[in-house]
Amino acid sequence: YPLEIAESAFAEDSHVLETGLSLLNQENYFIDNLNEEHWMLNSKVPLKDANGEIIGLVGIGKEITERKKEDAWLRLLESIITNATDGVSVIKIDDTDPIHYKFIFVNSAYCRMTGYSMDELIGKTPSILQGAKTSSKEIQIVRENMQRFEPCKTEVINYRKNGQEFWSSTAYFPIKDINGCYKHWITIKRDVTEQKLLEDNYLKAKGKAEAASKAKSEFLANMSHEIRTPLNSVIGFSDLLMKTKLDATQQQYNTAVFQSANSLLDIINEILDFSKIEAGKLEIDIHKTDILELSYQVSDVICYQAFKKNLELLLNIELDLPRFMWIDATRIRQILINLMGNAVKFTPAGEVELKIETVTRSSENHRTIRFSVRDTGIGINPENRQKIFDAFSQEDATINRKYGGTGLGLTISRQLLGLMGSELQLQSTPDMGSTFFFDLQVQTLDGE
Repeated sequence: YPLEIAESAFAEDSHVLETGLSLLNQENYFIDNLNEEHWMLNSKVPLKDANGEIIGLVGIGKEITERKKEDAWLRLLESIITNATDGVSVIKIDDTDPIHYKFIFVNSAYCRMTGYSMDELIGKTPSILQGAKTSSKEIQIVRENMQRFEPCKTEVINYRKNGQEFWSSTAYFPIKDINGCYKHWITIKRDVTEQKLLEDNYLKAKGKAEAASKAKSEFLANMSHEIRTPLNSVIGFSDLLMKTKLDATQQQYNTAVFQSANSLLDIINEILDFSKIEAGKLEIDIHKTDILELSYQVSDVICYQAFKKNLELLLNIELDLPRFMWIDATRIRQILINLMGNAVKFTPAGEVELKIETVTRSSENHRTIRFSVRDTGIGINPENRQKIFDAFSQEDATINRKYGGTGLGLTISRQLLGLMGSELQLQSTPDMGSTFFFDLQVQTLDGE
């Protein structure tokens, strides 16, 4: 022992001898020369002769360092449980009825949460908190897990002492005793009433929003159909009228009507496609397609617009590109016409190019094909590159006033490509031009 412990022990010996105590237990703490902490329990009993006179002492020293550490941990654990904000309880298996459990400990938070005092809960079963709206299915799941001694968690409606309902989330953990048997469970209970109310309100709001969105999409689809029917008549009859004998003024007026009606039909078709996509009613139709014929069709639609602006229109098809591909030709044509039309619209001078090439080749008849549309137009500022993909949006108000359009084309194209497992990508430099492109994994077939 260190000197101070030896001096204390000498004083204790003298005390036992002077007072005649039959037993003295003393706990001593000290740090040894290796700077390690120790606790010792020293027990001393006076040694007496035949006449009862004390003639000496019998002392027994036992190190209790580990026990003291365990006691410290237990006090810390008790403090944590007592002051925890969640309700903590310990329930014990009923020896006479193994499927029933009784509280043997609850902390203060558990009492505050349930409204019961500790004395009112100790010895009672957890069913004291159950009532009419408590899910019997969830309770049965808990019982089955507890019979298998498996941890579990559940959310049910519980009842406070005053009858008030509250949602509780409870986790159950089995505890082994010193013999390795499961006799106790520790539970951690949390009041999640506010959280459940927020979830319910969110789900109701989400349901209303989805219903409103569906109603809006259906309304747009119906209105688009209703408007398109008489508009087709205007386009048809104006086309027939242009083929009759008209003077120059009449021809000019009729051409304006025909072109305006076709522009309006394009807008209505865009809105119809947009509403179908939002309503989840647009499906992709994959079939064998002649890619050369498709590219010529796209160029034919755009060439007149390019000719009017004196732009060079380029068609760049990879030399060994397979002739046939399994794609949704209608939707790919729609996307390419939209991209080409935008390129011509926003290119005051120079050229517009449609390029189709192989990116990767996974097998003889399966490739990743890249479709790209490049222009030498006004380009797009970096801060506006995401905005142009938003519905009914263009790069800025000035662009909208100068070039017109609904701003739906790129949004629809991106959504259509999403249904095909692809995405529309952009590379652009302001005042130098832009390139829109997308990749498709397709089945191919060579042919002429």
